[in-house]
Amino acid sequence: MKVLKPLLISFFFLFTFSFLFAQNFAPLNAKWHYQKFCNNPLWISNCGYFTAEIVRDTIVNGKSAKVMENADLGVLIPAAQLIIREDSDRVYFFENNQFKLLYDFNLNTGDTLFYSVPSNWMYYDFTCGDYPDTSKLTQAIIDSTGQLSINGELLKVLYTSPNYSPDTTKYFSWELGQVIQRIGSLRGLFGASTTQCLGGFPGSIRCYNDSLISYKPVLFDCDFVTGIDRDVNENLISIYPNPSSGKFTLDFGNAINNISVEIYNLMGKKIVAKPILSKREVIDLSNQPKGIYYVKTINKKESSTQKIILE
Repeated sequence: MKVLKPLLISFFFLFTFSFLFAQNFAPLNAKWHYQKFCNNPLWISNCGYFTAEIVRDTIVNGKSAKVMENADLGVLIPAAQLIIREDSDRVYFFENNQFKLLYDFNLNTGDTLFYSVPSNWMYYDFTCGDYPDTSKLTQAIIDSTGQLSINGELLKVLYTSPNYSPDTTKYFSWELGQVIQRIGSLRGLFGASTTQCLGGFPGSIRCYNDSLISYKPVLFDCDFVTGIDRDVNENLISIYPNPSSGKFTLDFGNAINNISVEIYNLMGKKIVAKPILSKREVIDLSNQPKGIYYVKTINKKESSTQKIILE
């Protein structure tokens, strides 16, 4: 008994410590609010927000998972849907008939995370920068780890920095930054480019809520919107296909009164400027290099910006 007692005590503390950090990612009804990228607003919150939400359980390849949906100002974006799975403190998304690793909270200081970025990452991005090579693994160095207590729940935090890999065919810098259990990366669920546009204001996480915790690092409400012109923003402009090989369609619905469009490349150079005369406009950028472009829609009162990717 004298030998068993210390063993039982050690087992108890090990079990308790493991239990404290056993935090499931993306539980049912978990919801993220993100501030959108702004060109030049009077107040950053004026540019609106988008959300990610876990809406239902599912089974994929015999494994339990969750369905994540994305909405822009309350309007569902079907192309942004994702399948998310958490297993043994590792978070995966499903793409190309396989689960790909996104986060691993088992890692510690000095480890390297080899992770993937989904092909529809742009719907979750709130910055203005370069784009990742989604066909290859991206690397993040775990600089340190920590703990964060939210509503009595102890969450593990990974502090990461990008690993600049010279063996990639396309040089880019992509980072996850600070990654919190349950919440994910504070640079956006799938990270962000370290190379940003010269102008504008990158967004950020507004809120995260689930049945156990509530995280709100901003002063205004999660769904706060003001100063946005309703003709442009309540009738969201659809861009398809996105990504595109060069030609794509801008669908304005009923919002075509006194609207013009400008398209910029990553360097901020304006390459298209035209008034909108119909509900659908076909744009041809086939003569432009592959990459990210910004479609700016303008009316008399306000403007909004969306991304288009040429590949």
